[in-house]
Amino acid sequence: MPINKPLIKAIRLIPFLFMQLSLELNAEEYLMCTDLGPIELEIYSNESPRHANNFDLYVKEEFFTGLVFHRVVENFVIQSGGYNRYLSSRLEHPPIEIETDNGLTNERGTIAAARTNDPDSASSQFFVNLSNNGSLNPRRRNPGYTVFGAVTSGMGLVDLIGSLPTGADGPLRSEVPSPTIAIRSIFPRSEINLDLMILSDDELTNNFNALVLNSEFQQAADLLNKHLADCGDINTLYMILKAQLYAMLENQEEAMRYLEEYFWFANINDQHFANAQTLYNELSFTAGDLSTRSLQNLLDNTQFSCIIPYSPLMPNGDIADLLDMQFARSAILEFSQQMDTLADCIDETQNERGISEEEELILSRAYYRARDINEAIQRRLNLEIDRCPLRRVEKS
Repeated sequence: MPINKPLIKAIRLIPFLFMQLSLELNAEEYLMCTDLGPIELEIYSNESPRHANNFDLYVKEEFFTGLVFHRVVENFVIQSGGYNRYLSSRLEHPPIEIETDNGLTNERGTIAAARTNDPDSASSQFFVNLSNNGSLNPRRRNPGYTVFGAVTSGMGLVDLIGSLPTGADGPLRSEVPSPTIAIRSIFPRSEINLDLMILSDDELTNNFNALVLNSEFQQAADLLNKHLADCGDINTLYMILKAQLYAMLENQEEAMRYLEEYFWFANINDQHFANAQTLYNELSFTAGDLSTRSLQNLLDNTQFSCIIPYSPLMPNGDIADLLDMQFARSAILEFSQQMDTLADCIDETQNERGISEEEELILSRAYYRARDINEAIQRRLNLEIDRCPLRRVEKS
């Protein structure tokens, strides 16, 4: 769903609420910027070392950039870390072991790791407790959910996200808020140089180019991170410069994440649009599209080969013109047909003789992942068409 800019500006006037836990905990501080404004976190490295290290790993990879709060249950939790603005998932790191024996409980404002029924399945997803949720604490045979941090500033924004209306969207059947609110960045407070000034676009571009020309890449990153962490109005310049920097450093996945963000907000009239399109096409040949990377990773663990297509760019219905929407519709319908072919290939592969149980499990996951991607991209296209001011494009 599109970002409601007037709503965002109004929400930024809400005073932040501060909370303190009764326990004195050793914590690392993080600055989270969301579409609604800044939220500050502390992560407990001593009490939950595995989860703290896991969270920090994802932060350093800027994995959370552009990920939405995809699950909202009023007076219960808001959850993120799994889906981008297009409601496509990202390839996660291996899961980690549970740490619910750390003495921390799921009180209001605490951050805990989301998981499946397997206690040791937590990875990138986390939730913020909107209430004191005792049912999520360990008891008897229920291992509970690991608390590994807390919100220290910005609970007013957390509560606002928790009050949004919800429903089905993309591959998710319920509890997706409308509008979706995304994480724009998370950085360790210790790595943000608060003394750096916020520059105008021209000053930032000139300073960035000078640093890159001298191969001072870390200083260039620090400069951009300061502007991103400041959490002001949305500026596509920050996104394209970050994508360019990561491309120079051959960090394709990080570059693609910022290009995802750029294309969500920018339109064809943006002065950087052509360069962004060129960079996206170049990276696609090496990194592939992020929505299908997990599929490729799954199939790489088998002896079989099925062709995985790259998904096309999704237009933003609020700003795309009729021609943009028609081209996008044609490209996405072709991609959908290719995904059907992929699903059929996986299905036929599963029926081959001599397939191991491990490969059978991997192929089953790949089959349903392919179906989810296909369904999600078609739903998303229809949503963008509904938002298009001209609305003269036939739905898929």
